[in-house]
Amino acid sequence: PPIQVKLTETAGRGVFASRKIGAGDVILTEFPVISHPSPTNMGKVCWWCLKRFSLITKPFLQLESSWMAYCSQECTDLAKGCMDLENNRHWKEFHDYCRESNLRFPLLVKRLACMVATNMASFDVLDILYPPKTLTRCGIDSASTKCILFLRFFPSKRVRFSFDRLEVLSDSWYAGALSRIHLNTFRVETIATEITNLEAALVDSITGDDVVGSAVYILPSMFNHSCDANVNIYWRENAFVQLKALQPIEPGKELCITYIDASMGCEARRALLQDAYGFHCKCPRCLDND
Repeated sequence: PPIQVKLTETAGRGVFASRKIGAGDVILTEFPVISHPSPTNMGKVCWWCLKRFSLITKPFLQLESSWMAYCSQECTDLAKGCMDLENNRHWKEFHDYCRESNLRFPLLVKRLACMVATNMASFDVLDILYPPKTLTRCGIDSASTKCILFLRFFPSKRVRFSFDRLEVLSDSWYAGALSRIHLNTFRVETIATEITNLEAALVDSITGDDVVGSAVYILPSMFNHSCDANVNIYWRENAFVQLKALQPIEPGKELCITYIDASMGCEARRALLQDAYGFHCKCPRCLDND
């Protein structure tokens, strides 16, 4: 990619152009480290890549659990390591709680814990991301904290974990994972391409179910925010993300995406960013009170 990660003066790490980038150029593509369907889309999208199912695109494999289905042999193979662990009826209580409380971060922590326990991922795979903050400063609520406790003590009693892997899943590991996930998760909104999916997308946009799931990436997570972003982030049919330049970018210029709906007013944007990410935005738009 035509980018390099460097320290910024005020925002920690940032991503900068290493050469001239043209408007519309694809800067980066990446598959997530972890992903998970949203609470309302379980069974409606691929359990691994988040591709929507429809009358045309039907599941390649549907497991006994009503929530787990895969769109292809490739996704089935990639998920095979932790498939048996996640396909356990005892997770229903956890999924129901996340759906009723509208929680998505604990679902990602659960996926990561299953991957660590089955040797699909290293316990420190997210350590490269921004250092975790306290749960309070991250804005993580009591419901999510309750999920940490559920995950911490649930597996050892009801699900077979490798004992040596279970030892690394400590209270501090769950807290650190949830903190990093809270600060670095992207809401995956895929583009509907089939007629049946277009109709479903219209309904979902009204009901709020247009976000098919959540995902955590490494390089995309290092892009800082600007309310006047020069890079757009989007998804086509699954969690494979693309970042494209919105305008010509000169070498050495920082590349920024927007974390929120940038069409809101200045004070609303700043308040949301402070609450969700813990920083006071000082991008050019906010400094101009635009």
